[in-house]
Amino acid sequence: MKHGLGAAFSCAEIKQATGNKHVDLLVADLRLLQEVRPLAEAFQQKYGHLHILVNNAGGTYRSRTVTAEGLEATLAFNHLTPFLLTELLLGVLKASADELSLIIWRGIGTPGILR
Repeated sequence: MKHGLGAAFSCAEIKQATGNKHVDLLVADLRLLQEVRPLAEAFQQKYGHLHILVNNAGGTYRSRTVTAEGLEATLAFNHLTPFLLTELLLGVLKASADELSLIIWRGIGTPGILR
C-alpha cells in the first residue's frame, strides 16, 4: 500500500489545518480496474452521500506500459478506471442530487465538469 502513504500524510495535514477530524481516506491503485470495485463498495458501505467526485488521478509513461490486467496503462489510468469509479458511484451521486452533486474529471488532457 505504498501509494496510500502520501495520501495518509495529506489526510493528516488536512485534519490539522482545518480542525476537522471527520476527514477520511480510502486507498486504491487507480491504475487497476480490479481495485476500483472494492473502493466503490467500501465507499458505499461507509457513507450515505456523495456530493463531489474528483477524478484527479492520471499519468503518462515514457514507453508503452501494460498493467497487470493486460491493459495499456495510460488508457487504464486516465480513462478506464475513472469512468468505472464514476459509473459505480453514480447511484449514490444521484441519490444525493437534492444537494450539490458534481463530477470533476481530470487526467491528461482537458478537464471536464459534469453537473
